[in-house]
Amino acid sequence: MRHRVILSTLLIAAVGFGQDAKQTSTYMYDVNGHRVRVSAPLQSVDEKILSSDANGRIVERLVKLYDANGKQTGTEKTRIEERNLGQGRSTASTSVYVQDINGSFALRERAVTESIKSGEVERSETRLERPSLSGGMDLAELRITVATGSDKERHTDVTTLLRDVNNAFKETQREIAQTKVQDNQTTVTTSTYNAAAAGKMALIGQTVARTTKRADGGESQVVDVFHTVQQGRVGAFDKAELKLREQHVIDKVPGSNRSLVETFSVRRADLDSGRLGPAVKVSETVCSGACLPVPVPVQQASAKQ
Repeated sequence: MRHRVILSTLLIAAVGFGQDAKQTSTYMYDVNGHRVRVSAPLQSVDEKILSSDANGRIVERLVKLYDANGKQTGTEKTRIEERNLGQGRSTASTSVYVQDINGSFALRERAVTESIKSGEVERSETRLERPSLSGGMDLAELRITVATGSDKERHTDVTTLLRDVNNAFKETQREIAQTKVQDNQTTVTTSTYNAAAAGKMALIGQTVARTTKRADGGESQVVDVFHTVQQGRVGAFDKAELKLREQHVIDKVPGSNRSLVETFSVRRADLDSGRLGPAVKVSETVCSGACLPVPVPVQQASAKQ
């Protein structure tokens, strides 16, 4: 599981989904606890459903990038095609195009996923392709995902394979996640393995994320981050056990008119004792506009049950 702070100001216009625009501003906190607005690019996102039926849908997303002065610096187009093949089989193709100085779009990356579901077992294979020197598309990465269980308790195993020096695909990373849902809390334990120098897969870290939904529509998430490598110590490696290194605290508080404020704080552990220090606020993201889904009327919610 990866957690990152998004340092950007976004303007999103969703077309075809019946949603309104939203604006998101992110602020960072300095060592003295002062809030400073991040100076970052502006994006406009226009998303349209080109077609949709029982057999699948086609979505096109156009992203325009701007600098701090409002000058457009680039354009990116993504085309997503989803197909339902029946009998638990489906495919999804995501193609990313970048516009050049002449206004033409060139394919930068394509990911094709084939999935099959039988009972509580779902297996999918994703083939990631990138442009080759010859002008075509080369297979650069394979990702195999096997998920078992129900919405209440689910086990997910994701294996990533990359080409080695002999041009053969070798397992380079593996993530195993266990998800459990109980009442209003979801716990996801994710273990990450990487190919070690000897070529064998080795456990390098683990995260335990506990997300609690509140009655006001907000949620709080506490993520314990464990590592085998002792950060800040060159050559230090503990093969015996994982040790707590950090704790991330993410809090989402809804406001009026579907607005949302998200704060991100970090507690760092002492390398010797493992004790967590005080929470230090890292960032705050303020979203205004259609940041939350439109509430479902009580009558409709009852009808769906």
